[in-house]
Amino acid sequence: MNDRMSALKSHVARFIAIYKGFALPLMNTVAAFIAFNLVLLAIFRLKDGSLTVVTDPVSRSRYDVERLRQVYPNYSDTAIRNLVAETWHRPHQFEPFTQFKEPPFQGTYVNVHAAGFRQNDRQAVWPPEKKNINVFVFGGSTTFGYGVADTETIPAQLEAFLLSKTEADVHVYNFGCGYYFSTQERIRFEQLVLAGLIPDVAVFIDGLNDFDHFDGVPYGTDRLIRATNDENAAAAGLLVSRLPVSRLARGIRRRLWGSEVPREEAFAPDDRRVNMSVIERFERNIELIQALGRSQDVSTVFVWQPSPAYHYDDKRFHLFYDGKYGSFTRTRFGYLEMEAVVKKPRADYGLLWLADLQQELKEPLYVDKVHYTGRFSAVIAKAIGDELLRRGVLKKRRETGIR
Repeated sequence: MNDRMSALKSHVARFIAIYKGFALPLMNTVAAFIAFNLVLLAIFRLKDGSLTVVTDPVSRSRYDVERLRQVYPNYSDTAIRNLVAETWHRPHQFEPFTQFKEPPFQGTYVNVHAAGFRQNDRQAVWPPEKKNINVFVFGGSTTFGYGVADTETIPAQLEAFLLSKTEADVHVYNFGCGYYFSTQERIRFEQLVLAGLIPDVAVFIDGLNDFDHFDGVPYGTDRLIRATNDENAAAAGLLVSRLPVSRLARGIRRRLWGSEVPREEAFAPDDRRVNMSVIERFERNIELIQALGRSQDVSTVFVWQPSPAYHYDDKRFHLFYDGKYGSFTRTRFGYLEMEAVVKKPRADYGLLWLADLQQELKEPLYVDKVHYTGRFSAVIAKAIGDELLRRGVLKKRRETGIR
């Protein structure tokens, strides 16, 4: 009996010794991991609150105060900090079919209606009133106005311009959304029409994001695929991705490879086959939008927007150019292909070509790598406004019936 007890005590002692040998290092490792994440969290919070190291998800570059002051001449440093924070610290909201939209938001400089459009200082009621001339504008983050205040966006300044040139009660609704390209804009337009929210004019501003999403796959699709395939794994992955150490790892990867998802490796920016497929997809979207517009008495206008990589002296005037544009480099070559297409006689194309608009402007036009300043947004808005007036589309297409 004593021998058995002695043997048992020996086994228990051995187990305790082994457990201590594993448990103590494991607990120390966990404690160190938690402490490291807490330290990183404190560092990142200080970093995010500092104007001198603001980082946006497009440029991945640090902005210094002096450069920011040049593109925000009428803003204090505090105002610039708040505007940048309101621009970039808003996660997207899920939206059926388009996958996401700009979430409702109330700030000093950025205000988004629950219906998904950005408001301005003269924002009309929602749903739109039939007695007004209602203009819906679709596009990506440059249309939404990332980096500028509500009144400085292209749609807001388009409304101001049109009101100064016509006696009509014109109301412009800004449905721009970060990362959107022509396919998502078409779907968004279709969804609004299905809901009976039909404008008199629909304007589509494209170019940059169509080439950025050259494969036709919307931003965030990889996360939706993971969530669909394995909900538990997706939830765990989301939790891990939000840890400060994961942010540090992403930062290191960007420094080494320049992008979190190096999609451009498979297809060079000057790959003509890929670039022509982008243009063909854009043209098919135009045809579908035009068909829907005709069926609902909606005038549709398509705008090809400026790109910092095309016909702009970025080495002299682009304050945030660092020698590369990442996925937007494709516009340098894709726009050349598009220009050749636009010059061909097409009776029903009607594309407003603004890609050359910045060619003669010898000044900084971007608040980061790709987003327009308020001043340049006004130039674009005027060009669109002149085109709308030239085409004579600012009139009620249908006085009676359900709209």
